[in-house]
Amino acid sequence: MNTQNRSSELASGQVQALLKKYRADASFKAEFDAASTREDAVQVAARHGIAVSAQDIAALGEASSELSDDILDVVCGGGMPPEFNFTLN
Repeated sequence: MNTQNRSSELASGQVQALLKKYRADASFKAEFDAASTREDAVQVAARHGIAVSAQDIAALGEASSELSDDILDVVCGGGMPPEFNFTLN
């Protein structure tokens, strides 16, 4: 396995850890959402033992910017919006 693939696997595992913690830990979610920049969010994650980059967080934001079926339901009057929100400056 080359170094680039290994780095991608590690980053992916850390991103999954971030998502899991974000969904399960209300205090982490509040602290993470309060971050005013991606770099601040990286520091929040690091304080909780999660090593992600600003690029990882940007990619999460891009991935969540597409309209999911849940969001489309909300826009069409079908319910409450999901809690997951990675909107950082």
